Amino acid sequence: MATLMRTLRILFQPKKSLRWYQASPTIFRRNIDAVEGFHVTSGSENVPQGRRRLDLTATVNLQVGNGNKPTRHQARKAWIALRRKHPAMASVIQGSKRVYYRMDHQERQAWLDETFVNVPGEHALTPEVLNRYKATSRPTMYFLEDAHMFALRTPHYTMDGLGVFSLLGEYLAELGRIANKEQNACFDEQPSDLASCLEEAVQPTLSVTKTTFTTLENPTKLASKLPIHCN
Repeated sequence: MATLMRTLRILFQPKKSLRWYQASPTIFRRNIDAVEGFHVTSGSENVPQGRRRLDLTATVNLQVGNGNKPTRHQARKAWIALRRKHPAMASVIQGSKRVYYRMDHQERQAWLDETFVNVPGEHALTPEVLNRYKATSRPTMYFLEDAHMFALRTPHYTMDGLGVFSLLGEYLAELGRIANKEQNACFDEQPSDLASCLEEAVQPTLSVTKTTFTTLENPTKLASKLPIHCN
C-alpha cells in the first residue's frame, strides 16, 4: 500500500516539482519522475548483495600505440572533466528526490575514489569481474590499465542505453584531449547545467505559425543533454 501511494504521488505530482531548485547554498533538489521511480524500485532488490537489477554497462577496448597508452592519471583527469561538464553525474537519489551537492575539495576526492575504479590483475573487464564490485549510486568508470579497457556502469534510473554510450563517447573525447595536451573547456558545475529528468526534457513546445504544430525541442540541443537524462 505504501509503495502504491508513493507511485501515485510521483505520477500525479505538479510538473514544476520536477525542476531543480536550490535548497541551500550547496544543495539542489528536484523530484524524481515516474521513469526514475520505476527503476529505483525495480532495480533495488539485489543491492545488498552488491548488484542491482537493470544497471547498464558499456565497455570499450582501446587499440593504441606504445607511446599513446592512457595512464591512470590521465583517465582520472578525464573523468573529473566530464563531471564538471555534466554535474548531475554526481547527483544521488534520496527517497523521492534527486539531490546534487556542491562539493569542496575533500568531497570531490571522495567522489572520484568512489566512482573511478582502477581494476588490477585482470585480462578483461568481463561481467564476472565487474560484478565483484558493489553497485554504486552514481555512474562509475572502471579502468583496466594493462589492457586499455574502460567500462562505464550506471544505475538505469540515471540514464538509458543511448545515454551510456553518449557519455562514454564524451569521456573518450576528453581523454583524447588530455593525452594530446589540448586545452580542455573549463566548466564550473553551474546549477543551470544540471540535467532535467526525461519527462521534463521532452515536454513539447508550441510553434505558432498559420497552422499550429506541436514540435519537440531542437533535437541537437536535446541530444547534447542525453547522457544524464533519466530514462
